[in-house]
Amino acid sequence: MAFDSASKAYLWCGGFLIGAGLFLVAVVGLPWVAGFGAVVMGLAVLAAPLIIHGVARSFKALADAAGSSWDGEILYADHGDRPIRYGFDARGQPWFVARDICVAIDAPTPGRLSQQWGMACFSADGVTQFLSARAMNNEDARRLLVLLQQEVFRKLAREKEREKHYGRG
Repeated sequence: MAFDSASKAYLWCGGFLIGAGLFLVAVVGLPWVAGFGAVVMGLAVLAAPLIIHGVARSFKALADAAGSSWDGEILYADHGDRPIRYGFDARGQPWFVARDICVAIDAPTPGRLSQQWGMACFSADGVTQFLSARAMNNEDARRLLVLLQQEVFRKLAREKEREKHYGRG
């Protein structure tokens, strides 16, 4: 979910009013009542998008807007609700964060996995085997396997074919 521009403006204005009210009281030394008025007004303005969008969805949107510290690729499964982090090693082979794969298909994380980026990860073959073994009884695993084949493995194969045809550029 993303906020529309009006909701973003309300959030910025509300935050500014709260900050300004606290600044006026703490730094400038205005009477507490004047600063309190700005803080109350800021809270009222800040509450508008929370009321309109709902508190849970608003905090999720704020977290999404803040971004993540992941600098690899992200594939979204289940209509964007379940991000799958992945990246490529020095040889250009994809690795998938095991926790993300397991959360996407509601399965426990296997005990023994390779470590990549300080996290338990699946290699391309590993994720294919893991999902294939569960695809018969798990619709989410079946859909995720198809998504990985369409979005990651097919693009990787095209890139390798391009490199083979044109050489490394």
